[in-house]
Amino acid sequence: MSLDFTGVNWVAVIVAAVAGIIIGFVWYAPPVFGRRWARASGIELPQPGQVQPMTYIGGIVTALVTAYVLAVLSGGLGVASLGDGAVVGAVVWLGFVATWLASGVFFERRSTEWWAINAGQAIVSLVVMGAIIGYLA
Repeated sequence: MSLDFTGVNWVAVIVAAVAGIIIGFVWYAPPVFGRRWARASGIELPQPGQVQPMTYIGGIVTALVTAYVLAVLSGGLGVASLGDGAVVGAVVWLGFVATWLASGVFFERRSTEWWAINAGQAIVSLVVMGAIIGYLA
């Protein structure tokens, strides 16, 4: 496997990042999982207009980095289809995100509901992002 850090499809990276951001906005919206997530996290949801701009900037940057890394991995693995990209997203989720979040349950005494909400958003985002990258490869 050879990883090419400069030859990624930037259109795919940007489209995948936008998809990830949209999924996150919907997932953590108060009527969907936002209220339950806030309760499980022990925080209060901010009112509209009270979210700091750095929160949005951070979300955009992390989505772009995630999409870029998925594109690098997908390129190195020879992914060239929607299905293969979705599988890469799922494998990344299982091997890194789901397990990393589980450490919050074990060591930080977070609830399994907290894990399920965050891990659920991550699997949906990574599979969709991977599928987009694979499709546009």
